[in-house]
Amino acid sequence: MEREIKFLKFKPGENTASVLPSSDWCLIILANDNQTDYFNEIINNAIDNNVAYICGVGKQHELIHELADEELSYRYAEVSQKHYPKHVVITVGNEDIEQGLWSGVYASEHPDVPIQQIIIIDMEDFTSAGNILLEKFSGGYIPN
Repeated sequence: MEREIKFLKFKPGENTASVLPSSDWCLIILANDNQTDYFNEIINNAIDNNVAYICGVGKQHELIHELADEELSYRYAEVSQKHYPKHVVITVGNEDIEQGLWSGVYASEHPDVPIQQIIIIDMEDFTSAGNILLEKFSGGYIPN
């Protein structure tokens, strides 16, 4: 299974919705401490663009997971007029960067949506290290 993987460095004020796919994709948010005020915006844009799988990675993984579940529940209950995808959106999290990134890239599976693209939004400054990890993963490395 070959998936297209894109690393995007988050920049406040940029329109993240314009760079997100519209179907068959997984979102990984890499975040330790910075930019937590923007999580809701990113999650809302992802849901509006039919994300299938949301993976929070880093120290903020629980907050990302909770915010995504809250927004999905709110939309599903039809309290909001906002878009709800035709499929269930899976949300997960992992504090460990290596394990979380590997899981998001290689273990993100959905029963109804064939995930073709992985979008990694880097809220910190992991892009260089993340690219090195992706190279290690493609060579067969699997974190413990």
